[in-house]
Amino acid sequence: MRFRAPEEFNSILRELANKYHLPIVPMESYFEQASPNGLVGNTLMLEHLHPNKDGYFLIAKAFYETMQNNHMIENQWPEDRISQEKNQGITELDSVYAAIVIRHLKGSWPFQPKGLPNRFLENFRPANHIEEIAFRILPSEHYNLISGHTELGDYYKSQGDLDKAFLEYNALVTSIPYEPEFYRYAAIVLITQKNYDRAYELLWRSLRYKESLFADKWIGQIAFMKNNFKEAISFLLKADLSDEQVVFNLSRTYYNDNQWVKGEEFYQRLKNLAPKSEYVTYLNNLRIMFQMKQRTLKTK
Repeated sequence: MRFRAPEEFNSILRELANKYHLPIVPMESYFEQASPNGLVGNTLMLEHLHPNKDGYFLIAKAFYETMQNNHMIENQWPEDRISQEKNQGITELDSVYAAIVIRHLKGSWPFQPKGLPNRFLENFRPANHIEEIAFRILPSEHYNLISGHTELGDYYKSQGDLDKAFLEYNALVTSIPYEPEFYRYAAIVLITQKNYDRAYELLWRSLRYKESLFADKWIGQIAFMKNNFKEAISFLLKADLSDEQVVFNLSRTYYNDNQWVKGEEFYQRLKNLAPKSEYVTYLNNLRIMFQMKQRTLKTK
């Protein structure tokens, strides 16, 4: 079939693999075993050439398991890690966009008679907000899936649907893991939901690629909530010290870590930075409580 590699390619690959004692990924058998009656069709393919999302996952699984079985990289591989990754970072927007691309593709040759104009773009009418965004991506050089996920995440967030907003922002993290701003979008949703453990893990992951003041601030604050004062201090000191919330958390962390002098230092810093802040009132009460506690200990 046109655009498909002939079976002869597979024969050549197998011969070379045998000759040089190299593993080969048995992709064809993976697809056949996952298809009804062993016939590869639209359960795994979008049309005659491109796999759908399940097909692409199967490709990843086949490579992963072949590398695992041949002990590449290391001898011990996590057994179920690849299954955990299935559909990670994929949202309805990706599926809708893929479907629209394929419909556009099928509007011209070789799916239509040669020379017949492709009227898909002028005839298509979006049925909902997701289709509207996906359709905007197709003909644009400056608006892409990254833009679409961002816009849709912002839309869901404005509607109060934080679970869906997180999925869109997480798609950005998955697509471009070295961009710290995408972690910030996703973490803000988790923090708003008070899902601090997940936010903590996400922000720690972002540090593999780049330091950020936002990650330092919130890792420090969540560490404080976990009573891990040493970690909290180390991260908060790297955060933005012109942020009154950061200075407040540093002060109360030092107090809780029995470092009274350092606590006082950042208490005074907060008073200079934001004298009317509610954080100052909170620290005043905290200081009184600690002073009373110290007096009680001395009398004993």
